[in-house]
Order: sequence, then structure tokens, then C-alpha cells
Amino acid sequence: MLTERIDQWIEQWKLEGYQEGYQKGYRDGHANALHLVLQGRFGELPAWVSEKINNADSITLKHWLINFCRADQLEAIFT
Repeated sequence: MLTERIDQWIEQWKLEGYQEGYQKGYRDGHANALHLVLQGRFGELPAWVSEKINNADSITLKHWLINFCRADQLEAIFT
């Protein structure tokens, strides 16, 4: 019984670790993509841009990637 319960906990921890890793990878992918497209269009980026990107969640990053397609100025992306 105890062995079965321990096996269940181990499987649960593995699943939780996988989910956290997936979410972090998803967020990091959006952050990297945003950095690349911003650098491609605007050249060297000010430090505040990297700070905003590094502190943003994946939903915000996705929103900024969409804004990138419409914006003519760097500041307009982060509204």
C-alpha cells in the first residue's frame, strides 16, 4: 500500500515537473521570438525593453508579438 502511494506521488511530481517545464519553455520561446523580431526591425534595443520582456508572462508576450505586426514605433508594441 505504501509503495503504491509513493509510486503515485512520484508520478504526480513528474507530471507537475513536466507541466512547469513546458510552460517555461513556451514562455521563453515567445520571449526569444519577440527579442529577435524587435532587434530585426529596430536594431539594438534599450535595456527597458529586455527588462519588460524578461518580466512578462506568456500571454503578455503573445499580445506584444501581435502588436509588433501593427506597430511603427517600439513604444507602441508595449501598450
